[in-house]
Amino acid sequence: MNVIKKQGFKSSLVNYIGTIIGFIGTLFIYPLDLETYGTLKLWLSNALLLIPILTFGSNGIITKFYPIFKEKYSGGYAIYILKLTGYTLLISSSIFWLITWIFNSYLSKLNFDFLLYKNVLIQYPLAILIIFIALFKSNASNSFKIVLPNILDNWGIKLTFISILLLTYYFNITPLESIFILFTYFFIILTSMFLYNLSIAKKDFIPFKLKNISKPFQTHVNSFWLFAGLSSIGTTLAFQIDIYITASYIDNVSVGIYSTFLTIAGIISIPIRSFIEITLPLLSSKMHEEEFDKVGNIYTSLSKNLVVLGVLMFGIIWINLPEILKTMTNGEIFSPFKYTLLFLGIAKLFDLATSVNSSILNFSKWYKFSPITLIISSIINISLNIFLAPKYGIIGIALATSISMLVYNVLNTFIVYKLIKVQPFQKHMLPALLFLILIILVPDYIIFDNIIISSILKTTIFGLIYITINYYTKSSDELNNIIHNTIAKLKTR
Repeated sequence: MNVIKKQGFKSSLVNYIGTIIGFIGTLFIYPLDLETYGTLKLWLSNALLLIPILTFGSNGIITKFYPIFKEKYSGGYAIYILKLTGYTLLISSSIFWLITWIFNSYLSKLNFDFLLYKNVLIQYPLAILIIFIALFKSNASNSFKIVLPNILDNWGIKLTFISILLLTYYFNITPLESIFILFTYFFIILTSMFLYNLSIAKKDFIPFKLKNISKPFQTHVNSFWLFAGLSSIGTTLAFQIDIYITASYIDNVSVGIYSTFLTIAGIISIPIRSFIEITLPLLSSKMHEEEFDKVGNIYTSLSKNLVVLGVLMFGIIWINLPEILKTMTNGEIFSPFKYTLLFLGIAKLFDLATSVNSSILNFSKWYKFSPITLIISSIINISLNIFLAPKYGIIGIALATSISMLVYNVLNTFIVYKLIKVQPFQKHMLPALLFLILIILVPDYIIFDNIIISSILKTTIFGLIYITINYYTKSSDELNNIIHNTIAKLKTR
C-alpha cells in the first residue's frame, strides 16, 4: 500500500498541475475560438469511438493477466501483448476499411459522420496512436510507475490544445496544420512511452513467441478477450458518445461549451485517476489470489478518501462558478448552461464513491457480468441522449450521461456486494454528503465586486469549515494524516 500512496500522491500532484494548465486554457484560451476547440475535441472523441472497434478490448488484457503471466513465464509480457494487439488490429482494420469503403455513401444518411471516409482518414491513425500509448501506459502501471506517463499524457494534450488554439486565433493556421500538430504530439508521446517502458521493464521486452503460451492460459485469455471487447464497446457507448451526440444534434460550438464544462468537472476526478491507476496491478493480484478481505480494504479505503477529497474539490468549483464565469473569456456564453456542470459533477462524485467496483468485477472470475452492466448503461445513455438533446441541448446531454453513469455504478456495486460481500458506502461519508447538499442549495452569487477577494473569501470559509468537520468526524484517514504531518512540520520549525 505504501507504493500505492507514494505513486498515487505524486501522480495526483502531476494531475493537479495538469489541471491548472487545463484550467488556464478553459478560462482564457479555449473560449477564444469555441468552434476550433469543439472540432479538436470531436476529432479526439471520434478516435476514441473507433478504439473498441479496432482492438475489441485487447488493452483490457494487460493488467488482468500480468500476475498470472509473471508466475508462468520469465519475461516478454509486453512483446506478447504487442503481438496480440498487432494481429487484432490487422484483422479488425481490414474489415473496418472494407466496410467503410463499401458503405461510405450510406453512413451519412444514418448520421454516422465519424465513419465517413474523409473523417476516418484523420480519426483512424489517431486511434492507432492512442491504442499503443494506452498499451505502454498500462504496462508501466504494472511496474507501479505512473508518474512520468501521466506527465506526458496529462500535460501534453492540454499544452497541445492550447498551442493549436493560440496559433489558430493569432496566426490563422489551417485545419490541416492543426491536424499535423496533433499527430506530432501523439507520435512524440508514443515514442517516449516506449522508451520509458524499455528502461523500467526490460524483461517485458524479451523476445517471446506466441507458440510458447500454454493452451489453458490462451483459452483463458481468449475467453476474457471476448467479454473485454464487449465491455470496451459498452464503455464507449455508455460514457464517450456525448461529444458525438452534441456535434450531431447541435453544433461544434456546443461541443466546445460542453467540453469546457467537462474539463472543469474533470478536476473532481483527479484523485481517482492516479490512485486507481497505481492500485490496479495490486487489485488484480489480490483478486487472482482471492484475498477478498484485502480487496475489501482497498475498496472501502479508496472510496472513503476519494469522496471526501472529491466533495472538497467540487465544492470549491461550484461555489466559485460565478467568479469563474466572470473571469472566463466570453464567460457569458457559458452562464445559461451552468447546470451542465452540476449534473456532470454529481455523476463524477458517485464514481468516486464507488471507486474500483468495475475493476474488481473485471479482475474476478465473474468478469462476464461487466458487459451486461455496460450494455444496460449504453442503452440508457443513447436513448436518453436522443430524447433529451433536441429538447434541452447540452444540459440534456449532461443529464443523460450522468444518469447512465449512476446506473452503471449502482449495478456494479450491487453485483460486487453479492459476489464478495463488500460495498463502499460508510457512515464516514455522511459529512461529505451533507456538505454536498448544502453547497448545491446555497445561492450562487459574487460577494464582492472584486472577484479575486470574493473567491478567496468563499474558498477559505468553505475549506476551513469542511476540513475541520471532516477532521473531527475522522471521515478520511488520509486527510487527518496530512493535517497531522503538516502540524508536526510546523512545530519543528
